[in-house]
Amino acid sequence: CRCAKGFTGSLCETGVTTQCVPPCQHGATCSPHNTCTCPEGTAGLRCERLTCPVVTTMVSTARAVRQAFRESYVDRCGPLGVQLCTKYRMNQARVYLQAYRVGYKIQCPVKKNT
Repeated sequence: CRCAKGFTGSLCETGVTTQCVPPCQHGATCSPHNTCTCPEGTAGLRCERLTCPVVTTMVSTARAVRQAFRESYVDRCGPLGVQLCTKYRMNQARVYLQAYRVGYKIQCPVKKNT
């Protein structure tokens, strides 16, 4: 087969993908003739306009880590052990670190078939 411009393959079944200039936005795909195929919730020549609300999502994550700290204690010291001295030692504790991951998602209303 002799393929038309923009197609390739033994039966010209595969479209040649090229980058659109300027590039498509919001996850749109570049189609032949420098046009963008917009996903649901976007519009415009480059899919630059959002037609559905953007929902902010926040996921909380906590992870445990060991953290060293200096601990003080009182012990007998001096000649014959009659004095009290403050001594220090290193100890470990499990600490939970809380973090939040923020994301954004385009949320279009669900279409109901009636």
